[in-house]
Amino acid sequence: ELGLPARWQRKDVYVGIEAIRGKGAVFLDGKRLGFLWPNVPYSFPLPKPYKKDSPYRLSILSGGIINNVWLKAYPDTGFRIRDSYLTTSVRKMEAHLEIEGTGSSRVKVEVLISEGPGLKKVVKKAGPFSVEPDGQGWKGSFSFPWKDAELWSPENPHLYYYSVQLVDKKAQVLDRTLSLRFGFREFWIKGGNFILNGKPVRLRSDANVPFTFKIGRWTNHMGVLGDEAYIRNLIRAWKKLGLNSCLLYASPGAALDGHLLFKIADEEGFFIEAVIPYLNKTSHFNAIRWQDYLKKYERHLSSLVKEYRQSPSLLFYMYLPGSVVWDYFPSKLGQPYDPDKIWGKGRNYGQKEMVKKVDPVRFLVAYSRGGIHEPVAAAMNYIGFGADLQVHENWPSAWSKRKRVPVFATEFGLPYYADWFARP
Repeated sequence: ELGLPARWQRKDVYVGIEAIRGKGAVFLDGKRLGFLWPNVPYSFPLPKPYKKDSPYRLSILSGGIINNVWLKAYPDTGFRIRDSYLTTSVRKMEAHLEIEGTGSSRVKVEVLISEGPGLKKVVKKAGPFSVEPDGQGWKGSFSFPWKDAELWSPENPHLYYYSVQLVDKKAQVLDRTLSLRFGFREFWIKGGNFILNGKPVRLRSDANVPFTFKIGRWTNHMGVLGDEAYIRNLIRAWKKLGLNSCLLYASPGAALDGHLLFKIADEEGFFIEAVIPYLNKTSHFNAIRWQDYLKKYERHLSSLVKEYRQSPSLLFYMYLPGSVVWDYFPSKLGQPYDPDKIWGKGRNYGQKEMVKKVDPVRFLVAYSRGGIHEPVAAAMNYIGFGADLQVHENWPSAWSKRKRVPVFATEFGLPYYADWFARP
């Protein structure tokens, strides 16, 4: 059951459902508001006039609620900020904002940056910036200098919070976003190395990933249910061992609270590489047309990226197009061959373009598929008795001589003793 505060009576109120398992529906006081597809976010308006003296009864029919359910209220002004994304550049020492919303374009945008959540300690203000018409609403894209920003890094994980507000010509606030956590940092590739804030950085991670949500229809049992103290202590222990990153299989599920993990990683200065949800043309939603499924997948992926893209701990995304193992061999490691011509395009159905729409500053890397199309030579490296150990010893040394792109071992394993008997 849920009730509305008295101050919400003149606002536009919505029920937001981020993800469910299986197909389902949502009901309000026994009346259906709409139908739900799995892993796709939905937002339903509460019908007006609102109740004042009795609560609503919200029911969600599904195979399980696997992400947040929100009750959201917006000012009834006709103006609304639909989306905003703040990115930073250390090379230019500036910040950049992409924003869009509804209502007339005769509004301006202001950016407020504080040292903590809320606006208690504002350290920088930018704007007002003008926006331009875009269909039924408006959009804006603008940069502003920030020469004295404190940089986020593993050694100094300094965090800021930003809020964006719409103002009219009288400087009256029409809408304002909740404050979002971010760090002033920049991550790029140069000379075959990963670069953070102008300095080379080596990614060192544990191949036995303890953080995972859910992959496809099965739960990865390496995932753990942990509270804040558990996750924070584990990351601190990893850092003491010299590790600085981990892979995250980032489909929503019941194994881990992703918001909590990114919050702690941001605060502790720990890197995360996120594997996006698996996409397979032959096994998902066979009852509906493929193009319809792609649209639902893109909505799911877009909402997932938007949840975590402000986190400075998130370095890049990875996808699963099918493994190509030529990068096991030093003669092929990081070389400019075209895997699409040799093995076909694999399970690549436009995920890179989908990610770029909502997060243009981060790159998407194939989980184990090198070649000319990939910014990183990522590969699974399992040392077995079927190949001479000298081959595997040459694997990193061969890359160090070429360094066309960075190398990244997504999985690594030492010889398994039972395999000895299988050696030719």
